[in-house]
Amino acid sequence: MKTFRELVSLAAVFILASFGLLFAANVRAGSSEPFEGTDAVIVLGCGLNGRSVSLMLRHRLDKALEYYTANKGTVIVTSGGQGDDEPVAEALAMRDYLVGKGVPSDDIIMEDKSTSTNENFLFSKEKLDERFGRDGYTALFVTSDFHVLRSGIYAERVGLSIQGLAAPSVPHLLPMMYIREYLALMWYYVIDAWGI
Repeated sequence: MKTFRELVSLAAVFILASFGLLFAANVRAGSSEPFEGTDAVIVLGCGLNGRSVSLMLRHRLDKALEYYTANKGTVIVTSGGQGDDEPVAEALAMRDYLVGKGVPSDDIIMEDKSTSTNENFLFSKEKLDERFGRDGYTALFVTSDFHVLRSGIYAERVGLSIQGLAAPSVPHLLPMMYIREYLALMWYYVIDAWGI
């Protein structure tokens, strides 16, 4: 019985320590300032309300729009496929939102096939390779502040060396989102990265 209690205590210490480290890394990643003048901004999708962008997705698009406005010549990639419960692809709803804010449609590239963060980057890279030529462009990605760290890992995984630009989150959702990111990062580091 003593051994079991010791194992439980060790597990609790590991969980608390690893959560603290990953939380700090997440906060640091979400507060970094990316360089200016990139060729492209990839906006990661995150769900719709009917045919309209969700509040979280609107925050991401507004952050991308802020960067686009300050960096003329940048194109925006709207990245997100169509979920089973979504009437249209996220990329299309995102494009429509940006066009409604005054962004010319020629400055928007739609990537509407992805179903995960990894695919967001994989398919967006294909679109940008077509547009600019392989390795002939600079880019950054926009996602929610709690999601920057994991997104950067997946971006590097597909060969994109880019920085993240954090959009603000809905405050009351942050605890749940940081817990979700912790679990996803632990899955990546323990299971996915080791091929278990």
